[in-house]
Amino acid sequence: MARMMVLLWLVLLLVLTQPGCWDRREAEELGIVVGYGIEPAAGGKVRLIVQVINAGAQGQGQNLMGAAGQGPTSIKSYTNLVSEGDTLFEAFRMLSTKTGARNIHAFAQVVIVSEEYAREKGLSGILDLLDRDPVTRRSYWLLIGRGDLASLLDEPGTLNPIPSMRIGEILKHQSLAAVSAPLRLGEFYRLMESESAQPFTAVVESELNQAVPGEKGHEVSEGSIPEPLRQIKLNGTAVFRQDKMVGWLNEKESRGLLWLRGEVKEGFLKSPSPGGTGKLFTAEILNTKTTLLPEIKDGEIYLTVKIKAETYLEETQEPVDSETVRLLEAAQAGTIAEEAGAALEKAQQEYRADVFGFGEAVHRKYPGEWKEMKNRWPELFPGVQVSFQVETKMRHTAMISDPVMPVEK
Repeated sequence: MARMMVLLWLVLLLVLTQPGCWDRREAEELGIVVGYGIEPAAGGKVRLIVQVINAGAQGQGQNLMGAAGQGPTSIKSYTNLVSEGDTLFEAFRMLSTKTGARNIHAFAQVVIVSEEYAREKGLSGILDLLDRDPVTRRSYWLLIGRGDLASLLDEPGTLNPIPSMRIGEILKHQSLAAVSAPLRLGEFYRLMESESAQPFTAVVESELNQAVPGEKGHEVSEGSIPEPLRQIKLNGTAVFRQDKMVGWLNEKESRGLLWLRGEVKEGFLKSPSPGGTGKLFTAEILNTKTTLLPEIKDGEIYLTVKIKAETYLEETQEPVDSETVRLLEAAQAGTIAEEAGAALEKAQQEYRADVFGFGEAVHRKYPGEWKEMKNRWPELFPGVQVSFQVETKMRHTAMISDPVMPVEK
């Protein structure tokens, strides 16, 4: 966030400090775009929401939190511009009837397409325009939005008041939990154009903020900002066949998708107590490796998924010895296989969409056979017989064998 704001201010500073330049523009004449929302509108039209930095508020050194010691300002740090058209390009151009700002797109963070639009119309038209537009960068995050996008892109925040930039910050750190699978625009293009894989990306929505006090007596002083009633959250993964969304993976299934793709780099694993006490052990994931081994035998496709993971014990409520560690490693392996299996079942049997790269693995090992298979892969994929070989190693227990327990007095 700090780096992005510095870059934004540098752009404004360069523009404002060029004396005598024929195309010099005041900060208020610039529209620094940080995010886009796209959803269906009445009459078959498309609605475009463009989130723009409010240069007037930034120029006063204020945002939603206000100047230091002065409380919140009434000037928002961003403006949401809304336009509609029969096509997305028309909606973009019709923005000029509502603002005189010259839009700068270099700092855009996210493109959010509503779930309704992604399911009914698909993304081909949107992606075609973005690909042809020379100002669009393939590093934009492409996300699916649940609910009303105007509300989602106007959720207040305190640490980061600009919603699009706040979503960008969340995406930077989503691997710490690894329960959603966001894609940048360029990778989505690659998968959509692939003969052997289908695209996916993370779902974003707003939810009730549990930090809001439920009892009276917690009113904030005048000029202070209360906790917002709702907050932005990543919630699972949207699955596509070609350009249309066909389903959704919850957090457990999304983690399974990442296991199968070899993209879990960090995160956590919860395992039940080997002693059957109902208590949980929680470990941090240190590193992982996934290998896909396809085999064609008697006209059938078999695929072995080998997953290796190293972990670090972070939390326990029971004593730990070498035998417990061994049992925990087996329990962790079972958890990984369960998560991967949940994603596999949903994608194979319900959505019939290869979001794991199984087809790419078959193509690499059997390039000759793949020439005949590739056109039939959507029909072949649900019949691929998959087995798991999962191995985990708990490398560390923080040199502590027993949990911290109170002493009976």
